[in-house]
This record gives sequence, structure tokens and C-alpha cells, in this order.
Amino acid sequence: MAIAIAILGLWTAIGGGVGSAIAGAVWTQRLPRLLSENLGAYYSPAELAEIYGDIYVAKISEPRAIVIASKPPSPFDPPNETDGIAYDSAIRPLFIAAVATSCLSLFCNFFMTDFYLDDRQNAIESTKIQLRSAEETDDEKIAAAARAKEERIRLELERGI
Repeated sequence: MAIAIAILGLWTAIGGGVGSAIAGAVWTQRLPRLLSENLGAYYSPAELAEIYGDIYVAKISEPRAIVIASKPPSPFDPPNETDGIAYDSAIRPLFIAAVATSCLSLFCNFFMTDFYLDDRQNAIESTKIQLRSAEETDDEKIAAAARAKEERIRLELERGI
């Protein structure tokens, strides 16, 4: 079980790193171009670089509807062509890729083998796992059993010396 969790953590970290690298590349390639296309008439290249470099500046930049969406889009609202053109258009491919990979993993789950999880420790060994009663897991009884075992080991060591 520990190996499976470690491998899961490894692939999660690798996938996160690759995803972050791809997202960074898409973001740095698309957003400056979209800001320039949509806001080139309003701002100088230096001001566009400042909008690109700081989300707080982008939030207060005018015309705000072109820079960043004023509210999250609702699937029930008709699309507005001016709502967050630059940022929404830059991040759309990332959302599409995220949904596609999520659907792919969901699709792969339908072909997984069904493993029956019974009371064995694992599928190879035949060791059964037995749950202990509340009396057996009482702290005082565990401490008393440990003291008795330590005393027995001490006596055995004294006899052997």
C-alpha cells in the first residue's frame, strides 16, 4: 500500500510540474498578444506590460470588460463578446486541456479491474486482519501487557547471563 501511495504521489508531482510548465508557456505566449490586440489602442506597450505583470493592475484597468471579466460567466447568460476577452481567451485552452484530461481519466476508470477487498492483508498473502475489541485496545491494558512482556524479557536475559 505504501508503494502505491508513493507512486501516486510521484505521478501527481510530475503531472503538476508538467501542467504548470505548459500553463506558464501558454499564458506567457497568449496573454501579451491578446492584451496588445484588444488594448493596443488604449495603452502603450509599457502600460500593457504593467497590466500583464500585475493582476491587481489588470483588475482596475479600463476598459475593464476587455481586460478581465467583471463576474464569472454563467452558462445561462448569453455570451457577451466584450467580457474579459484578453484573460478569458488566454486561459480557455488550459481549461479545455484540463477537462479533456479529466474525461480521459474518467474513461480509463471504466476499464479498471475490480479488486475485491476482503479481510486479508493483501492479495498475495493469506494473513487475515482481525479487528480488536475495545477492551483489547484500552490504553491501560496495553501498557500493562507491555510491562509484563518487558518483565518477562528482563527475567529471560538475567537467566541467560
